Amino acid sequence: MNKPKASAILLLEKGKLYGDQKERAENEPKAEVIIEPTCPHYFRPSEREAWEYLAEILRNYTIYLDINAPLLEMAAVYLAEFRNSQWEIIRSGKRVRGSRDRNKRNPAVGDRNKSAELLIKILNELNISASGIARIGSLIVKKQKETEMESLLD
Repeated sequence: MNKPKASAILLLEKGKLYGDQKERAENEPKAEVIIEPTCPHYFRPSEREAWEYLAEILRNYTIYLDINAPLLEMAAVYLAEFRNSQWEIIRSGKRVRGSRDRNKRNPAVGDRNKSAELLIKILNELNISASGIARIGSLIVKKQKETEMESLLD
């Protein structure tokens, strides 16, 4: 089952909302005050650096909102873990010496892959993947063209 789309996206796609979608859009809670998220004070330096990096991306696409703060925190942790694991792989290699002098896969490889998988899921939830941003951009352009055509016909 697909998750419901935001009313703003539905409006861009369809031009007008009907039925349940219209009712949901009318009853959608609106922020009373825009509050910008702040970096958690308990973050380690690598997590803080990842948080600042991701927050800048969210600001750039105007989705740097308090409602996204928990996802931003989780994304920063996974991005920091990904980067730390990647540096460990660069430092030690993909194979490391295990017990009884046998080579084994570096545990950092699994850690890196798991962090990347979780980070991608969160970025998709925030719609800041390349395809998510492109989809929203194409919908906005389509809506602008329709509006221009309507104004020419009037």
